[in-house]
Amino acid sequence: MTAKPLTWAQQIVWAGQRILPTSPHFNQTYCCDLRGHLDQDALETAHTTLCADVDALRLVFDAEGSGMMQAATGTAPPIQNVQLADRQAAQSWMEARALEPFNLQEAASAFALIEISQKHHVLFIVQHHLVTDGRSAGLLLSAFAERYNAAKNGTTCKATPAFLDLADKLADPKSTVAFDHTASIQPMALYGHDSSLGGTEVISFPLEINQGRADALRALALKAGFQSFTPLMAMQNILATLLAAWLSRVTAQSEVAFGMPQHNRVNAAQRDVIGLFMEILPLNVSVEPNDTFHTLFDRVTQAGRNMLINGGPGTTRIDLLRHRNVLLNIFSGAPVNFSGLESQVQIVPVNSADLAHDIQFEFEDLDGNGAFNARMVFDTSCFDASSR
Repeated sequence: MTAKPLTWAQQIVWAGQRILPTSPHFNQTYCCDLRGHLDQDALETAHTTLCADVDALRLVFDAEGSGMMQAATGTAPPIQNVQLADRQAAQSWMEARALEPFNLQEAASAFALIEISQKHHVLFIVQHHLVTDGRSAGLLLSAFAERYNAAKNGTTCKATPAFLDLADKLADPKSTVAFDHTASIQPMALYGHDSSLGGTEVISFPLEINQGRADALRALALKAGFQSFTPLMAMQNILATLLAAWLSRVTAQSEVAFGMPQHNRVNAAQRDVIGLFMEILPLNVSVEPNDTFHTLFDRVTQAGRNMLINGGPGTTRIDLLRHRNVLLNIFSGAPVNFSGLESQVQIVPVNSADLAHDIQFEFEDLDGNGAFNARMVFDTSCFDASSR
């Protein structure tokens, strides 16, 4: 195995993991419900070829000299086979499994196939954040489905670009002053409560976005005056505007700032690489007393463009994130097509304490059907019973 240094994005994640070395907070977990007749031989073949192709699935980590290094082993993480009585039991099993920390010297990815009945299985994947991000989750599931279909049809798939081939180029920070002013903005005092910057106990609260609301949000993202480079970017701007308005109301602060992950695949060579590229950057905006949604949206959009123009791999820094106790996270993917099966993808929540954030808003549409699942995750020390 040839050892490579951590990329800058991985160094930021590793710095967080070192603070709580046994915490599962950095586990990234998701699942795909598969309904219909599952060809288990094809699934096993797909898993084998996928792990052979995708080096990020075989990464292990170890200290070497003064730093942490990574390498791809020749051993694929196996699929654990589990039989459970119903979908609720499967959900409970996955949420419990999501809380198990990795021994990163041995593996950073794990798979399970849960059989609920002959015509209902759940493919479960858990990975350490060192080897994945939101875009990688969608890419990985699509690649899994492609290889499943190829195994059934006797065809082959094109090779997936290797993550480690890019590691050396992504190891160093990028010099930028575009976000320096955000380092001095204090944490959001939610409901007048001084930030604890996380670290105690979290509560996960689902936010209802039914199909009608999802359709209305999608329509707004396509409307003149709200469009962006892509519908997803327009949706990000809309949700960020809503969050900025809410933060100003509950903090009585006119200057608000929160973290937003950026997927950071900045060229065609990186677009389909499975691995960790994401970095969190601060979005800050002023909220004026006479703002309308549209005027605030325009300022949020401009702040988002600033992030896009001045961001990129190596941009984030610890001092930029230190006071960003609020996070807006948006996961979006594409339809996952396992031949002959109905599929539904969703994130499995990891309900563990977060040292960095008092409250997070998560919106996910990993299978690209336009219906967001959403949840709010907050630190219990920041909110008494009345403010919850």
